[in-house]
Amino acid sequence: MQLKFFTIPVHGNDASQEDLNRFLNAHRIVSVERSFVQDGANSAWALCVSFEPAGAGRPQPGRRGKVDYREVLSEQDFAVFARLRTLRKALAEAEGVPAYALFTNEQLAAMVQRRPGSLAELGELAGAGTSFLLVSSELPELLAVCDRIYVLCDGRLTGEFDRASFDQEAIMEAATRFIEAEDHSPSGAIPAVGP
Repeated sequence: MQLKFFTIPVHGNDASQEDLNRFLNAHRIVSVERSFVQDGANSAWALCVSFEPAGAGRPQPGRRGKVDYREVLSEQDFAVFARLRTLRKALAEAEGVPAYALFTNEQLAAMVQRRPGSLAELGELAGAGTSFLLVSSELPELLAVCDRIYVLCDGRLTGEFDRASFDQEAIMEAATRFIEAEDHSPSGAIPAVGP
């Protein structure tokens, strides 16, 4: 095992981040220790990366060989792939799930290569037996790509619909169940009081 140290300034040094990402993608990473160094405008992240050099270690039995996406993708596509991986990692950390639970590297590479233009195309990339969560208020889009719709209103689950039971009116009613009726009287009008 070897160590490599990085300093990533907080303010505007994308080159340092790119160097770190290239290094992480090129090696088998054992661990990353990070510490925030607070120094006003010079604040930075200090990282210690433990890694095995390329080719070190043996592949684990039953696992597919590791794909080097720098060799598979064009330079521009690999840059997009690396950004998607960084985003996936941040989302996974925020949700407390492993990164592969969101999308595998293979699915990210397919996204980069095929550039899906719709949620239906994205769903095709996910593959059979795979699911993903879509949060949207665009009902036609949801009806086109979803197998199941859960409706929340005011923070509460108000409806669950399988594809066979999709009904736009019922879904909209569930979506607005707890929204108070708005006063639609003309501006400045005095509401009627009494009998």
